[in-house]
Amino acid sequence: MKLPQAPSGFDCPYQRACPHMDGISALWAFSTFQEQWRMQETVRKLEDDNDQLLAEIHQLRTERDQIKAQFQALHRKQFKAGKTAPVPAPLDADKKEPKKRGPPTGHPPWRRPAPQQVDHTVHVPAPTVCPHCACTSLSPSQETVTQIQEDIVILPRPVVTAYHHDTAFCPDCNRPVHATAPGELRNCTIGPTTKAVAVWLHQQLKLPFRQVRELFASLFGMSFVPATALNATLTAGNKALPLYEDLRDKLRAAALLHLDETSWRLDGLPAWLWYVGNADLDFFHIDRSRSSAVITAILGDDFNGDIVTDGYIVYDAILARWRQTCLAHIIRTAKDIVAELNLIEDPTPYQHDVAFLETIANFFSEVCKLDHQRRSGRLSRKKARTLVPTLRRRLHAICSGRLVHTKTLNLRDRLLSAKRDAKKLFTFLTRPGMPPTNNHSERALRAEVIARKISFGSRSPAGALAFAVLASILGTARRQRRPLIPLLYSLFTEETPTVQAALFANTA
Repeated sequence: MKLPQAPSGFDCPYQRACPHMDGISALWAFSTFQEQWRMQETVRKLEDDNDQLLAEIHQLRTERDQIKAQFQALHRKQFKAGKTAPVPAPLDADKKEPKKRGPPTGHPPWRRPAPQQVDHTVHVPAPTVCPHCACTSLSPSQETVTQIQEDIVILPRPVVTAYHHDTAFCPDCNRPVHATAPGELRNCTIGPTTKAVAVWLHQQLKLPFRQVRELFASLFGMSFVPATALNATLTAGNKALPLYEDLRDKLRAAALLHLDETSWRLDGLPAWLWYVGNADLDFFHIDRSRSSAVITAILGDDFNGDIVTDGYIVYDAILARWRQTCLAHIIRTAKDIVAELNLIEDPTPYQHDVAFLETIANFFSEVCKLDHQRRSGRLSRKKARTLVPTLRRRLHAICSGRLVHTKTLNLRDRLLSAKRDAKKLFTFLTRPGMPPTNNHSERALRAEVIARKISFGSRSPAGALAFAVLASILGTARRQRRPLIPLLYSLFTEETPTVQAALFANTA
């Protein structure tokens, strides 16, 4: 029923004392009702704001617990129990600039003392062809040149050899010239065996240059400064550059490659040590960048072989024929996330995540065992191919549960997304010779990681290049089963084709 409307201009005579409201003023009652209504609206708004703040507090507490657990997991991985990281000393704003490396300006060079005895004397006849300009019109000369050179023969003392050179006068050079004897390094007072062993000690055994100096002084009575060992390493790296580029060309034609990278330090700043190799070749490269441009520069734009990598996305820039993602990295990632979730104060909301991660780790561990069966001949290649669809269905069933943790969701997306790893999980079952893990790269980088921890990386671009070149040459020599010290000796004394032939010579 519709209530009647008051006439226009009607003014109730009882609005200040209404008889229906026990004499209460209608205006006062209406204003009081409005005030109560406004207060209730304010209370409702405050309650909504309070609920929103409580939800935000809950979310922040959850994120805090996750970050705390992540920090504890990282700390346990990097430090032993009961150990804490040292607190760095505060930087002094008024501290002067550090002293420039090297000797002070005007410092006289250090020269090796002359040996007290000569063990061998080698007579070097005068050359018939000028070693500088290849001139053949040489005339006899009465001048002689004597060079004293110390070297070792793996005995408790160095063997000193004096090379007495007969000379011939070169009209083109307008000076007497002399030839170089086998095993002699021109203008060097330290022989090639010493240099080869010094490079081997630093590059293969990861001894710092000062310890190389101490070892020679203690075992052989051979004294030199650490810069001598450094110079031998730089010289060997420079001589091995053609072999290094040849290794790069061989990699670009390889059928299967393992790729990986690890952190490095270059003059105290962040850099990266890249590795590319297989069962026959090792190739290392140090660069300040971790982008796809580095790996593309190594392998080129037309590489068409197979690759095995971890989940780093830059390797997708390589136009490989077939790809395999390292399953060991996935297993390790799942276990790390489980360890992190178990450190959260209240892990109850993540029970489904933990169950999923444990199942994923067990699943890929079983998948890796298929590779052992295939290599032992218990699983044929044809049978292995037929297992791939079944394994994909099992993986999709495992990933169908409800998950809430960010890292778990990211791992599931990585396993199911075709743009990430979904197409690269079971390639090893269809490609001959391809492993399910990138263990090859991990093992190849292990010694270099130890070198980084000992030396804190490289101090200059030249040192970084020499390290990468020599690590590549010596690593390839080990895979080719070639003796390292004779190879380094030939690197100092022979031409590049001779060293290359020795590096890739057929072995029994």
